[in-house]
Amino acid sequence: MLYRNQHQVVDKLTKRIENLKGMAYRTMVIFGPPRCGKSTIAKELAQRCALRYVDFLEEVLVSLEVKIETFNRHKLLDYMRETIMAHGAGAIFDELDGLLVTWNRSDLVSFFGSLYRFKVAFPVIVVTRQDLDFARLLNDPSRVYRVQ
Repeated sequence: MLYRNQHQVVDKLTKRIENLKGMAYRTMVIFGPPRCGKSTIAKELAQRCALRYVDFLEEVLVSLEVKIETFNRHKLLDYMRETIMAHGAGAIFDELDGLLVTWNRSDLVSFFGSLYRFKVAFPVIVVTRQDLDFARLLNDPSRVYRVQ
């Protein structure tokens, strides 16, 4: 169930995703503190925009029994690209923090920098609680949304 302010957030993000369709780079980051509604918003957004919702923790780390220490940024970006191509549409990657908390700041900055230049034909949205300067990392404040 979405709360009233979450409906407003989903409406705003739906419009932003529509605007991404005409851009060369279609990556967006949704971030905020734990338990603020990021996942709820992401699931609703996936449904509205016909995007695949990926619970990274459950789908990759648990069900595929992948060792977390084997997932570096290159492997993560490859997984994201393969998921998008297999689905034939954009995707929202949630619960990446189980992996990202094991990386140092330099790895995080490098991953999000690579994500900024991630060229795919469909929207890619990452949901995280990491508190980095995403507007600077992605070089575009319109591709960053903080949930409070």
